[in-house]
Amino acid sequence: MTGHLLRIFTLITVLMLGTSQSVAEERLSLCDRIGAVPKDKNAISDPVEKRAYNPFAVGRACAEALKENPDNPRHMYQLAISLMLLGEYDLALETIKQAANRKYPAAQAFLDRMDERRRSYGNDQNTDEIRQDIDPCDQSGSIYADTQRIGAAIAPEEYDPVEAEAACRKAVEKDPDHRRFNFQLGAALFGLKKPKEALPYLQKAADQNYFAAQALLFQFMQKLEDKEE
Repeated sequence: MTGHLLRIFTLITVLMLGTSQSVAEERLSLCDRIGAVPKDKNAISDPVEKRAYNPFAVGRACAEALKENPDNPRHMYQLAISLMLLGEYDLALETIKQAANRKYPAAQAFLDRMDERRRSYGNDQNTDEIRQDIDPCDQSGSIYADTQRIGAAIAPEEYDPVEAEAACRKAVEKDPDHRRFNFQLGAALFGLKKPKEALPYLQKAADQNYFAAQALLFQFMQKLEDKEE
């Protein structure tokens, strides 16, 4: 009798463990496995190393995951990060806001950091003063894809990389470590088909977590890899 009960208990235990394991595997989607990033403390997978992170694959995986569960804020956040690195800033910001509205901590922290940057700049000067005193680099180099710009967004058909290069080169000479000026100079040089000259400026901005610089560098590296293949 005791042996019979032991066998039943063992069978129930195995079934319970098997069920919990399958649920865990179901939760850990492809989006989670390849899209977890270090700043997301609520990720359910180990963060992917920077060199191994592929925003194209993450974007596809997370879009598929959201088809199955449209209200999952973790997948929204992971999709938004991939979109950011692909240069889809407006869509990325919209997706992060959706995750933040569902109380996802990493998305809320991201938006808080953006607000803090705006406040820190706005504390020094009011809006009218910013418009009057804005650097010529920001006037001519604020490309539409850069969500961290402070100048008015310039439409692609109106962007003049020659003018932007001249203005931003002067700005970088005055302030060599300014990440936005470095990005805008790098973007202008990139637009003038001078990638080798552009890379040091883009890298300097990217090392200071300037999103647009990181995205442009990634796209450049992808093109190089495609050529090599």
